Amino acid sequence: MKKNTSKASGFSLVEVMIAVLVLGVGILAVSKLQTSLLRSGSDANNRAEASLIAKMKIDDLRRFVSADTYIQIGDDTGGSIISGDFEDTEFSLSWGVENYTYPAELTSPVITSVTTSDFKKVLIDVEWTDVSNTLQHVTLETVIFNYPPFFTALSDDIDNSPRAGAKGLYTPQEAPDVVPIKIDSDGILKETSKPKPEVTREDYATTVEFETVTYVATSNDKFIALRREEFSTVACSCSQRTTNDTNHIYGYTTWDSTEEQFVDFTDKVRNSNNDEEESRVTGTAIVECALCCKDGQYKEIQTNVDDQDQLFANNTDDPSSDAIDKICRLKRIDGTLRVIKPWRLIGFNVIPASYFDDAYTSSATNNISSYSNYVTSLVRSALGVIDEETDADGVVYSINTGFKTYMDSGININRYEDTGHADNDHKIIDISSNRTIQARAIYLDIPPEGIFEGVDGDNRVEKAANVPLDRIPFYEVNVTNLSGWIPDEDNTSFITPPYTDNHDPLVIRGSRIDPACDGISRHCVANQELTSDTFDNDYERGEFYSHDSSTVTVESRIYTSNDGLVDKSINSNTSVDSSIEITGQ
Repeated sequence: MKKNTSKASGFSLVEVMIAVLVLGVGILAVSKLQTSLLRSGSDANNRAEASLIAKMKIDDLRRFVSADTYIQIGDDTGGSIISGDFEDTEFSLSWGVENYTYPAELTSPVITSVTTSDFKKVLIDVEWTDVSNTLQHVTLETVIFNYPPFFTALSDDIDNSPRAGAKGLYTPQEAPDVVPIKIDSDGILKETSKPKPEVTREDYATTVEFETVTYVATSNDKFIALRREEFSTVACSCSQRTTNDTNHIYGYTTWDSTEEQFVDFTDKVRNSNNDEEESRVTGTAIVECALCCKDGQYKEIQTNVDDQDQLFANNTDDPSSDAIDKICRLKRIDGTLRVIKPWRLIGFNVIPASYFDDAYTSSATNNISSYSNYVTSLVRSALGVIDEETDADGVVYSINTGFKTYMDSGININRYEDTGHADNDHKIIDISSNRTIQARAIYLDIPPEGIFEGVDGDNRVEKAANVPLDRIPFYEVNVTNLSGWIPDEDNTSFITPPYTDNHDPLVIRGSRIDPACDGISRHCVANQELTSDTFDNDYERGEFYSHDSSTVTVESRIYTSNDGLVDKSINSNTSVDSSIEITGQ
């Protein structure tokens, strides 16, 4: 009998389970791949959009059209596209800026703190959170060179006409170092950044830079800079050159009746004062000194006319030796520093810093308002002595001898009195909380012709009372670190000139400077000298150190012209004092 060898066909349960498992793993892999593809697509789209935002910001920063808007390019500042959340997207925009300059020809660039650098390296960063809640970034780097507008196709200055400064966002500085001066009923304010003296090369060379900004508050709590003015005051040592007449370019201020504001302009004058920066001391050349030595005068030129050729005419009072010391006031005009007319001091006051500081007074806002009213009243009173001249069309108002006599007489020095706040005298210092004493100066340029156009009034006093102060080039400056102070460590009275001989010598110990008034057994105010040995300008002035409960007169002194802004005596023959009474504890 034949045996049946056939087998049953089909799949066992184990086989079916294995097949299902393989199929499940495949489907899971495909699903995961699809999720990864969707996520990668979303990430690629986000990166493309973030890159576009970064490129938009680069183009925005590169579209600067003046030196003022180039200066404004900084960390999260500059341009019209603001930092933070970008419009209605999920992206956040920020950027950082490093300023670079070339120290000399054919050299590598170095990082500098000067915003008017040769070029700026900008790192744009756009960040967002992806679908997996991970923070992502796109960063782009670019370089923006400081091409002056008159060297580029962006310039509209083809006829060499003056232009007003650019407008842009501004962050007001903090009191008590910087005090805003209200110059308009619509809330226009003006303030000057705190000067920072820099010893750039040996003791003779000192550079002081600061910026004055006129600005206004907007409805959304932002501040718009209406005008920026950048100044440098420099003391230099030069070598005399005997050359033929040379073209010198000087800056000055004129009135723009169309824009109704004063604007900066330049003019050429020929004279033979073509000196060079002194090279007898080893060190790096100073751009400001090269300009000052070439275009600066040997001493101030007093003149009663506005004509620029007369103001910067050839000075015959030449020095007798090759060594020439000059101090110049410089202003940046269309991206370039120019020698301009000397500083003119009309007010000098000593006031405790606590008077302006919310941390130490209950009425700091009122105090600032009172001081602001004093400054504007002082400026208007100076304008009120402008002489009248008559022409064929009737009476016109022009700057003449009376104004300069007023400015040079010192009759308004230390006139500030806060009579409205009897409980908070501006000459009383709370030593237990704050012992800083400030020296604050008010400077006023000869206003440009035309400032009285359209101003109501039949005489010079009424016109001075009504002319808008944004037409007047005046400057309120914190000069504490540039003034002389007594009683200091050696308790020696001022000598004129030069009072700077009475600053206290620095005691250098390794990499630090000994504290001011250290170990002095009486009232003492910091008055350390500014020298090339200072570390990051680490010297101290205006700090009061109390010894007992007796009362002492603290006095400060400054020169009335350019010398006062560099703490040296070269051109100026006059100085002014201001003082307060302080009771120790």
